Amino acid sequence: NSWMVLYTHEFGNNPQHDKEFQSFIDMFDGIIMWTWEEKDVPLIPEKFEKFKEMTKNNRRMFGCYLYNFGENKKATGEAVKWQLDWYREKILSGEAEGVVLHTNTMADLDHEAYDVACAWLEEHGEEEVPDI
Repeated sequence: NSWMVLYTHEFGNNPQHDKEFQSFIDMFDGIIMWTWEEKDVPLIPEKFEKFKEMTKNNRRMFGCYLYNFGENKKATGEAVKWQLDWYREKILSGEAEGVVLHTNTMADLDHEAYDVACAWLEEHGEEEVPDI
């Protein structure tokens, strides 16, 4: 299987650009939706609706950064937890297969986002999800 990363700032802004980009999306088995800057996390529900339209024939996953690379600062625990909770709802409803967490290199840095993600996984990591 081949997967592609698609950032929320790359689609849903210009219908012509989305149409032109569609042929690239169609070449992949799966697409992973990521948000590069934490300030854009509130846009995820709106962006996901467009993402679903553009990935009707693809498998879908979400990406969740544990460091805010786009703004070059620590991710907040609040934003990480919100994303994981929202992604969980979509996974349980069968709209996506899972979530990719990035980055494991933070394990020893005592960042709140990493601790929040670990606690979330402890609580939800063993839940059964629907077959897609």
